[in-house]
Amino acid sequence: MFFFIAGLPIAMLHYRNEQLGTLLLCFLALASTALTAWLIIGGDLSVKVTAGSQYNKYIDLVYGKPYCRIPAYLIGMATSWTVRNLEKRGMMHGRGVRTAWERLAVSIVVLVTVLMVLAIIFVPGLNYVDPKNPWNAIVTALFVSFSRPCWTICCAILTLCCYYDFTPVARQFLSSGIFIPFVRLSYGIYIAHPVIIQWYAGTQTQFLQVSMISAILQFIMLWAVSSIAALFLWVFVESPSMILTGILKNGAARAAVPQPRARASTAGSRIQALPSNMSTHSFAADVEQDLDSNLSCHSFCGDRESPLDHVSSRNSVSKNPSRSFGAGSEGSMQIELGNSHNKKQPAPLSLRQHRAVEAG
Repeated sequence: MFFFIAGLPIAMLHYRNEQLGTLLLCFLALASTALTAWLIIGGDLSVKVTAGSQYNKYIDLVYGKPYCRIPAYLIGMATSWTVRNLEKRGMMHGRGVRTAWERLAVSIVVLVTVLMVLAIIFVPGLNYVDPKNPWNAIVTALFVSFSRPCWTICCAILTLCCYYDFTPVARQFLSSGIFIPFVRLSYGIYIAHPVIIQWYAGTQTQFLQVSMISAILQFIMLWAVSSIAALFLWVFVESPSMILTGILKNGAARAAVPQPRARASTAGSRIQALPSNMSTHSFAADVEQDLDSNLSCHSFCGDRESPLDHVSSRNSVSKNPSRSFGAGSEGSMQIELGNSHNKKQPAPLSLRQHRAVEAG
């Protein structure tokens, strides 16, 4: 929530002025990085779990603070701006690799990105190699300050490679339907797992046993409980919120749709009856569809008109105001468009003219 509140004015400023918005985003990211490094160096903090009070201070002052985590969120915002700018330059979704040099460049970038991700995962293990010589405050500050932004940049690069189809194999694998349940639960797990971990640690009556087997079992248990909590949030919070948002958006769109007005003829207030497939429901209730698509008719063969035929029919209507559209498969009901009801009716015949017609 803090990230959303902080990012909203930045996004609005970027919408008004891209240069100022980008400068503000970069300034906040650098300021957060510098603040994180200053807190770690000034407090002589450590990321080593067995460091005692140094590690506890790191958790309290740095690890969970949003002002130390916001660079990753800002990089995510910059990624969306990058996609928008690339689309303005003609680089659209699914572009793919077109030359051998592009394929070589993409391969190098992806390889470096994967190596960076692996380094961020396994480099902290070097802090436990020599218990007598752990990382000092400067090394810890460098790792903590830059590991999260680098991790986010790597994720953004891989995401863009899949988005533009630079890596089709990875795109097909990551877009597989098997990941959809995890996608639905990922945000709920992110929200619930800190609370569950703190509850688990706070209710222990003995010291935790640190070993590979116990760590794996704790991971499985905490992941399963977090997934159950995320499922509860999805069913009772996220899904109803999405449904309510859709209802509110549809209601606003329905209110914005102009109501059709009947055109009164010069001869009186005669209104032609609409056929059943052009009832009032198609004008007001079908907000999801475009107004023109609601009014599009079926041809006499039963096929729906294509958008090009629909445009050509509009042009022909403007040239020939008295064109008729079939409203059913049999074409038994027609609506004459234009000013047909405004045509002058012939004057009634007099008695002498009537007799002359009968005699003729």
